[in-house]
Amino acid sequence: LYEDFEAWDGTDAAWMPEGWMVDHRNSPASNRGWKMTQPMSAYDYIDSKCATYELFEEDVDEWLVTPEFTVTSGMELRWSTMTSPYFYDWAYFNSTTFQLEQYVIVNDIKVNISTDGGNTWENLFSHAEDLKETAPNFFAMFDYSVRPFTLPLTKYAGKTVKIGFQIVGKDGNTTFLDNVSVGFPPTRTAYTAPLSNLYFGLSASDENVPVSIMVGPVYQPIKFTNATKTTSAEFTWTYTDNNGEEAQTSNERDLTITYHTDYTDAFTTRNNLYTFPVLRGSSATTAPDEFSYSGFLQAGGKGEYERYYTDTQEYEVVDLGLTIIDPVTEGSATYADLALPYFGYNNESDRYWSEYTFGKGEMDDNNWSHLEKIADFFYASDAPIVINGVRTIAYGKISKEAKFTAEIYLLNAGYMIGNEPYATAVCTGDDITVVDRYSTNDLLSLNFKFDAPIVMSKKVAPYFLVAISGFRDADHIEYFSPEMSNYSNPNNLGLGWVGTEICWAGDTLPLSWTPVANYTDDELVSFYIMLDADFPWLEGDDTIVDIASGTTASVQLDSYYDGSQLQFEGLPDWLTATAAGRYGETIVTFTAKNMTDASATVTVRAPGVSKDITVNGNTTGISSIAQGDAHDDTAIYTIDGR
Repeated sequence: LYEDFEAWDGTDAAWMPEGWMVDHRNSPASNRGWKMTQPMSAYDYIDSKCATYELFEEDVDEWLVTPEFTVTSGMELRWSTMTSPYFYDWAYFNSTTFQLEQYVIVNDIKVNISTDGGNTWENLFSHAEDLKETAPNFFAMFDYSVRPFTLPLTKYAGKTVKIGFQIVGKDGNTTFLDNVSVGFPPTRTAYTAPLSNLYFGLSASDENVPVSIMVGPVYQPIKFTNATKTTSAEFTWTYTDNNGEEAQTSNERDLTITYHTDYTDAFTTRNNLYTFPVLRGSSATTAPDEFSYSGFLQAGGKGEYERYYTDTQEYEVVDLGLTIIDPVTEGSATYADLALPYFGYNNESDRYWSEYTFGKGEMDDNNWSHLEKIADFFYASDAPIVINGVRTIAYGKISKEAKFTAEIYLLNAGYMIGNEPYATAVCTGDDITVVDRYSTNDLLSLNFKFDAPIVMSKKVAPYFLVAISGFRDADHIEYFSPEMSNYSNPNNLGLGWVGTEICWAGDTLPLSWTPVANYTDDELVSFYIMLDADFPWLEGDDTIVDIASGTTASVQLDSYYDGSQLQFEGLPDWLTATAAGRYGETIVTFTAKNMTDASATVTVRAPGVSKDITVNGNTTGISSIAQGDAHDDTAIYTIDGR
């Protein structure tokens, strides 16, 4: 059984799908009954056609009954409804506590089943009873969106049944019913991308692109790991290959793709985007299901895009940085009010953290706690990522004399954090961009730059923290509140961390690192710490070059860096090298000076990438001369050409 009501033509509200029946029981003549609708305006939580029962005051008993069907072992009933919490007698509502003191049901939406053609019915589910258990303070907690429900039908395996959706009672609110189905549970297919992949973040003007863009390496394998719980299903992956064509695997549980660069035009050169693979799975006891990420995967490069201004007809490349947060799915928040920035600083912050640690009124010179650092946790990747700087967005009142510090800390396989930072960068008042000025606190972009590029990969450490400090400065900072994600991490990871300094009984303890989730009611949120970073590449098919004395030889490479940024190691005295061009038109030119027969391995290098090229040199362009017996001599030439 499956019914989504989309076959309704939108005209006759009394229409019902074939085999479905509306049954009026003990209802007044004025009752409007179950009917078809396509909700609009205030009811636009459902954007498709559905069955509905409108607001009512009178005592009713109204049924919407499915056709008969036979239940097979393992099947379940699924449906979606949008309801409100108006199932109870409001005489028991306490306007002071905003709660019902007693739950006296006056109307209900029931789901019933019949095994004898509709003569008798057994109740399977009561929305009113279910809501009492899930949301006692339902004004604060009730979700007014469409909610899916699932019930097992194991008890009815082998039987022919009907399902009846019943509206019963008085003083009820409007109900929407959609997507009624009976069948095997879906395979619930899912997969995960590497946790080391990052997302387009926020620009220095606090903007983001309105689509999810994940960034991973190019010319390096990216593994999509099947996270489907069942092990008996058969799987098919459909994906876009490097030729831009659809490809498919057959019954492979995981998928590994090595993406290549695409220089079709300026856009593909900069934003090498691919749609995510689609994983489909099914088994003998589960219904087919598929899963894919929304948005795009960018293979290689950095988090930037080109914006076009229609008024000036000019283009601008906007740098969004790379971060662990997807702004589209995780949103943004500040976790602060004017009185207290919980993960930042003002004149109440030290008292707040001390009382949080020791209890109210317990702060003194021997017992105190301070918030010192905020940080995000990153997974290192097999492919190198090159970090040039860090940026974060915050609200605040900050003087020019303020000084912030960004630090990278390495973690070992046991998640132990090193005592000393691996890299450090400083941001002063001159490095802060004022995005917007407000009467209370300005919107600011703090911009950090490392003295030299930082190359990070699993060869350096499996994990690393990027921490920001310096905001606890009463002389130069009046208010500081960092921008954070608003919704939990989709992989259920607590990647936002805070570092606190605690003095207990006069002893100052080492900095204590704690997940932000410990303070946010398990919301797995993080800080918007953007890395000015790249996934670079340096590739080429030619690894051996032959060159004669006094001549040149060229090698074509595919390089993320411009030729002027490439450096050479291992050059012997008889060989020089230069590079020019970028991307697929990078040319390395070797020049051989006077030499004897020789060979050298030259490494072409830039931050995070390298390429070895073997150069074989010789003193003449003729490798050997031999005279056969089958021919007479026509002429004899000396070595100088006479």
